[in-house]
Amino acid sequence: MACDIIESFIIGKSGERECEDVLFVGEHFYAVIDGVTSKFPVKYGGKSAGQYCAELLAKTISTLDRESDAIKTLGALNDAVKKAYGSAEITLENKMQACVIIYSKARREIFNYGDCRVMINGKEHDHTKNIDTLLENLRAFTIMTYLNEGGNEREIYERDIGREAILPFLKKQSIFSNKDGCFGYPVIDGTGINKNLIKTYKLKAGDQVVLASDGYPRLFPTLAQSEEYLARVLVSDPLAINENKQTKMKSKESISFDDRTYLRFDVK
Repeated sequence: MACDIIESFIIGKSGERECEDVLFVGEHFYAVIDGVTSKFPVKYGGKSAGQYCAELLAKTISTLDRESDAIKTLGALNDAVKKAYGSAEITLENKMQACVIIYSKARREIFNYGDCRVMINGKEHDHTKNIDTLLENLRAFTIMTYLNEGGNEREIYERDIGREAILPFLKKQSIFSNKDGCFGYPVIDGTGINKNLIKTYKLKAGDQVVLASDGYPRLFPTLAQSEEYLARVLVSDPLAINENKQTKMKSKESISFDDRTYLRFDVK
């Protein structure tokens, strides 16, 4: 482990089984890559689209020039995914997608494209997507309406009617990928990079940084604190409709509602 890394952690939502997050620690770059779970039964090389895409991006980052800036870096990632489709047309059904947050050692800079999380010197920066907020609220509305009409909370654990309600929208969501506008959002999917959606952060020696996937509802300065908060909301808000609104909740077979990755390091 590099000497500037203080702590790191990665685990899938189902424990040791398939994980669509990737933690990349290289000579010139660190990255947290969050593969997007496909809403369609598509596989690449026997892997889910999200896992395949995340692993492909990690391999691509390992080949980048150390001085590569945000535009070149994200462009190279997009090109790698575009190439992976081969001659196939990119459709809603076959899209492979991933969000990335990358730290460049040479440039002392962070490149963000998507909804991965970052904390710099104890301050978390918001990468929330409007489209996620809309669907999280719609899912919560559906479940809360059902419960207020006399529905049984236990039945939601067996059948997430909120997830069912938003699934048609989740399947169409990527219509807005890499587009400007209220519901546009950044994601690496081979369709191109929208420069307007890139977020960069300049750092200096001595800064302390946390990079994470959105499997953590909130970031804290340490892994233990972030894990403690996650554990608490999984108990206090098991349906993920109040303090920790999500487009899905923790299933009976899972240990959390999503894969999660955490990396804390000092800038040298």
